[in-house]
Amino acid sequence: MKLAAVTRTLLKSLRSHFRHRKLVRNQVLDFSPVRRWIMESSRTDSQLQDRMNRYALTGLYLAECLSSLHHQAMSGEEESRVIHYCAALPVFEGFFRVAAPDYSRILRLINHPEIIVPETPEETLFIQLLTEIYRTVPDQTLFRSWLMKLFDAERDHLWQQSDSITQPDIERLSWERAAYSMLALRSLIDRQILYGEEMAIFQLAGTLRLLEDILDIHQDFQNGWQTLATRSPNSRSLRIRLGTEIRKTRTAFSGLTINPVLAGEFFTMLSPVWGFGFVCLDQYEDVQGRARELNLARIPAKKLTCNPESLPILLKTVRQILKQIPG
Repeated sequence: MKLAAVTRTLLKSLRSHFRHRKLVRNQVLDFSPVRRWIMESSRTDSQLQDRMNRYALTGLYLAECLSSLHHQAMSGEEESRVIHYCAALPVFEGFFRVAAPDYSRILRLINHPEIIVPETPEETLFIQLLTEIYRTVPDQTLFRSWLMKLFDAERDHLWQQSDSITQPDIERLSWERAAYSMLALRSLIDRQILYGEEMAIFQLAGTLRLLEDILDIHQDFQNGWQTLATRSPNSRSLRIRLGTEIRKTRTAFSGLTINPVLAGEFFTMLSPVWGFGFVCLDQYEDVQGRARELNLARIPAKKLTCNPESLPILLKTVRQILKQIPG
């Protein structure tokens, strides 16, 4: 029974992944403003393009999971909104990563994109993506309110480059930034919000943020970011914390007034994500050995890199999924 459930989960995830890749290619990489940005931008690397593609694929899968709670597939219009929003996110983040961010201009870009004269190719791209979302979003006021909260979180996130930041502040900033981003995404799906769903999404987003911090531990350390993982680089304690947050997430969504079968399918759809995280932690633990923590200053990045598409990692992920799915 378990093996059959895992097989169904993986097949469903793979089908979604390939369908989403086609959607993202059609609606982001072939979106005329994106093509224009690629031609006009002075950037010589593809880092932002890669992030737009990755954010769109990840966001589309999460939106599909959230929509499944309501026993209804997303419409083509909803998928387009999600893709455009996720493609706009790394561009939005980039506005805060300059030497002197112009916060008042970023606010005007959010609130009045139609009257802003863009000064850079990135601003042009962001305005066109956001305008496309505003054109069809079911509740523009709600979506804009989450964007405003995300603005505050992105601005405060820069504090995580300070060595003086406290652990509670790292936790708060990490959770809020992830949660407001996901709640903005949720507002693009035209479904009645369930009682307790926002708090459940807040918990899910924080758990995914913790997982991303774990996966990016070496890169964040090199770039000077203080995260939940870099501040406490012990693979064993990170494993315990991730397991605890996953259980909290399960409890939060199990408490919603939905069919238990739908809740079970939702958790099953997320199981490959959690499984991959634990596989990476296994690798970290092997690297750490008997040391008290990972010595990030001396460990090569490749030893803390997990490729989700490699066969050994895939097989280990399947074993982790088997541990998570009951029955």
